[in-house]
Amino acid sequence: MAGFIKAFVIVLVVVTSLLLLLMAVGSTIRSGKK
Repeated sequence: MAGFIKAFVIVLVVVTSLLLLLMAVGSTIRSGKK
């Protein structure tokens, strides 16, 4: 059970960091087009 929770937390952290990265890249591209 502990291993499942650990894997879930790792996936959550990876997804969150990917979303933050996408938002940062998106805002950079938008500001660059202006």
